[in-house]
Amino acid sequence: MLANRLNILLAERQLTNKQVVNDTGISRNTISNIVNNPNANISNETIDVLCNYLEISPSDFFEYAPFLIDFEYKVTVPISSYSNNSYPLIRLNITSGASELTCDFIYEFDPSDDSNILATEGDGYFKKIYDTLPLSFKTHVINQIIDGAKKFITTKNVHGFKKGDTFKISIDGLDSNGYDVMHKRFIL
Repeated sequence: MLANRLNILLAERQLTNKQVVNDTGISRNTISNIVNNPNANISNETIDVLCNYLEISPSDFFEYAPFLIDFEYKVTVPISSYSNNSYPLIRLNITSGASELTCDFIYEFDPSDDSNILATEGDGYFKKIYDTLPLSFKTHVINQIIDGAKKFITTKNVHGFKKGDTFKISIDGLDSNGYDVMHKRFIL
């Protein structure tokens, strides 16, 4: 995974998008796209101008993790060959060199509170990878899991939820403080 760090670099220097546009001549749309989309395609010329402006090297401009992670939402997938039950999930296909790993986060409504979504990765393999990721990649993964939860809610809308409703997702195993579950709030 490769991502630009422009949003972080600007925050560290207390620069606004407008200042960068005025100082570099790069279009407002281009700067906005780079800041808001860490995976944006950026021309070499733009990288060169930004690195020169910020007085950094391209290695400071980018962040890297030695994994390619592909996210895929599945509405119904059997969770094992021993079970006939199917559950909605987000499948993470992870490649590192010649190694490949698949991790599935299963979505369920919390039986005690249907505004709480449980996302569980049963094997715990992804936690080891997640712990090695830089913060921006962790945020990207969490956002993908939340997007999967939104799809889960809309495809399984037996409770009559509507746009604007607030939910809490409990993500098993991706805690950052030594606890077992990470909790995040999101709006449908």
